[in-house]
Amino acid sequence: MISSDATNDTASEITQGDIDLEQYYESGLNFIRWLQATYPQLDEPMAFISLLGGFEFYIVIVTLIYWCIHKQNGRTLAYLLLFSAAINTLGKAFLRLPRPFWLDSSVGLAEELSYGLPSGHTQIAVTLVFFLAGLSRRPIAWFFAILYALLMGMSRIYLGVHFVQDILAGAILGSVIVAGYWAWEQTYAARLRERIFGQRLFIAALFPLGLFLVYVVVMQRLGKADYTDAVVWSFLTDAENTGQDSVVRSLAALFGVGVGFLFEMNRVWFDVQGGISGRIIRWLIGLIFALAIWLGLEVVFEAIAPPDIRGITLTLRFVHYMLLGLWIAYFAPQLFVATGLAKRTAAPETPYSIKATRIRSENR
Repeated sequence: MISSDATNDTASEITQGDIDLEQYYESGLNFIRWLQATYPQLDEPMAFISLLGGFEFYIVIVTLIYWCIHKQNGRTLAYLLLFSAAINTLGKAFLRLPRPFWLDSSVGLAEELSYGLPSGHTQIAVTLVFFLAGLSRRPIAWFFAILYALLMGMSRIYLGVHFVQDILAGAILGSVIVAGYWAWEQTYAARLRERIFGQRLFIAALFPLGLFLVYVVVMQRLGKADYTDAVVWSFLTDAENTGQDSVVRSLAALFGVGVGFLFEMNRVWFDVQGGISGRIIRWLIGLIFALAIWLGLEVVFEAIAPPDIRGITLTLRFVHYMLLGLWIAYFAPQLFVATGLAKRTAAPETPYSIKATRIRSENR
């Protein structure tokens, strides 16, 4: 149970500007209190379900699919999840809405430093399972996808880190992202695949940088959160810093995998085929290096970054997660081919020139 002397005990003491937020939040807090009081035996199961929505879980899933099962689907899933994460972090940063335990410390069975709406766990879980269910096209797959999404959302409510509206917003955004992908796949994807390497590389690099520019412009217009009049939450400083970190992380990883996938398609073109034992060894080796980059560079960069200069901290954060994305998308497959853990396919997927594109199209 989380407690904080600086945290207000009920939402009735919270106002933002001239809008009384008591009516907006009190019903949500009452629902969480009822859940926790009625089903105390769910503390550990809900905590475990919530863990399945963490960054570690998605690294395991994405690398397993991309390196060992189906390269194209793994690429698509990785990019969709990171895009969904980027949209989620931008939404949190723009809306600046609280979490339940910020308003009533007694409901906090877990702790999060970022803002509340939309729910990232729910949004990314929906993105994952709805994409996989769409690939399967089987009713049983959709049943388990919806069940997983519902359990993830309920776990976040039960733990006191999200209101119902946060969950609904995350679920809607995740669904829209997956639906948007399938619509794009049916209409514009073929045109993009016919572009030469340089053009696709420009798009892959420009897209996350464009999202970052949007973030900067919107945050400049919003200005700094008012620590005295508009918001009195004691969690605000951490939420602002965490929001900046999360935006940079997600966009850096999106940049890394977008660029890395293109270099892999043009220079490495590894094949996921092979024996089960070989695939497992490939996956474990790649995952060990991924965890070393993720956790090791975290320690190194935190040690060298001046704590009072946010610009340097965020720059190192970008380099950190860009390298992680590049490892997963490009350097790990390059290692697999170089060590014989994976073979090459017949030809690169992305041509360098327009002439090569025409030749490839004529051969189809």
